[in-house]
Amino acid sequence: MVGVTVPEAMGPDFYRAVLEALSELVLVKDPESRILWANGALRRYYGVDQERLLAHVDAPHSNADDTLQHVRDDRFVLETGQLLEVDEPVTRHDGEVRYFRTRKSAVPGEGALRAYTVGISRELAGVSNREAAAAARGARRAELEAVRGLVDSLPVAVALTDVRGHLVAWSRGWEDAFGGSYGAALQAGELDVARLVEEVLAKEVPLSRPAAPVTTRAGARMLEVELRPWRLAERGVAGALVLAHDATARIAREGRLRDANAELAQVAYRVSHDLVAPLRTAIGWVDVVREELDAGDVEEAAAQLTRVEARLETLVLRLEELSEGAKADLVEEATRLLDLRAVVAEVLQGYAADAAAKEVSLENAVPALRVRLPKRALQAIVGRVVDNALRHGEGAVTVRFDADVPTLNVENAAGPGIPPELDIFGPFVRGTLGPGHGLGLYAARKYARSMGGELTLSRSSSPTRFSLAMPKGCIEGAISEPASGGEGTP
Repeated sequence: MVGVTVPEAMGPDFYRAVLEALSELVLVKDPESRILWANGALRRYYGVDQERLLAHVDAPHSNADDTLQHVRDDRFVLETGQLLEVDEPVTRHDGEVRYFRTRKSAVPGEGALRAYTVGISRELAGVSNREAAAAARGARRAELEAVRGLVDSLPVAVALTDVRGHLVAWSRGWEDAFGGSYGAALQAGELDVARLVEEVLAKEVPLSRPAAPVTTRAGARMLEVELRPWRLAERGVAGALVLAHDATARIAREGRLRDANAELAQVAYRVSHDLVAPLRTAIGWVDVVREELDAGDVEEAAAQLTRVEARLETLVLRLEELSEGAKADLVEEATRLLDLRAVVAEVLQGYAADAAAKEVSLENAVPALRVRLPKRALQAIVGRVVDNALRHGEGAVTVRFDADVPTLNVENAAGPGIPPELDIFGPFVRGTLGPGHGLGLYAARKYARSMGGELTLSRSSSPTRFSLAMPKGCIEGAISEPASGGEGTP
């Protein structure tokens, strides 16, 4: 071309000089929307040098919601390869917000990858254009604020990320569990949420992970995580929604259900033997009675009937104990305000005759305390443990309360002790060959767990001690004048 001199080697310095000479704002970003280079017009507008801009997503003084929209636009360009023209706000170094028309395009990388985005922005001319851009900005921010308000009000642990995987909103439940971040608890093992967010954003499909142990602000928990893309009105995915569900209670219930099923299988086997045997024996004695009556020996028939009655009473007792164990699993009882000492006194009164027959004493050393517990369950626990002490022990039985732990303790002053390796709370397990069928303590522990406590053998050697760990928060204070009938004063 006549009169035009074309440089022989137009290298990087030449093109950089061209971009520096432009009055438009020019910005180059990497796939994570981090700034790689800005021309002089943009640096002057932001009031920063090249070093301060490097690796930032936006200028430090920029509005976070505007930056979120810039990142969404970058992602759209990189994913689609389309040229994008938008009217957008850009905050100047002195805080003034001006509106620019920006054309964003992708720079090809290796293969099908798009390595960079390039944006060229020119300030909007005309009042109507600027007003329209401002209105669009206001609508986007209002939409995002509405989403944030909804998320903030949720009692469960929910968080929203932007398209880079950075948190932009979280619920009160999330704040209580992790603070305003993923937290170290959610960045390891199967619950590496940052990695899962990347996968959700890349594939734009929901993901979930089974429960895993996590330490939250509230302590150790079993958490399940669900993730899915979330969208605003414009240009597709805005980020990922993360729901961390506390599965601790459910998993505990499932564990108790498995234990109950195992116990049920054991009980079913023992029932088929221990209940059928007395029935068969009773039927045999009935045949003997029939023979004695046919022979005219009424006295002998009467004696045989006494034996039949004894076997049937054994069967009834076994059925009652089985029924008591089932009730502890199936019946839900409401709590009420009780006088702990008065409830223990009622239980001990019911065993006074048995204690007198063995010539041992029953002592109530429990202070008058106001507790909120299910009364029938509490009576069943104390009664079963006291009954066990009277059946298998040899000395005085004392019920005490330890305020330091706190626990309700039943102590047996003398007796053979209990082998520590024995599963004394298992169904049909007995510590001695004395009377009983091995179901009393089994039912007592079930009642204890049903109300949120725990029953343990705290001392196996003589004198033995069983301890009921009281449910958390059930003790409401001392009672100056104990009420009758076990009911506490509200």
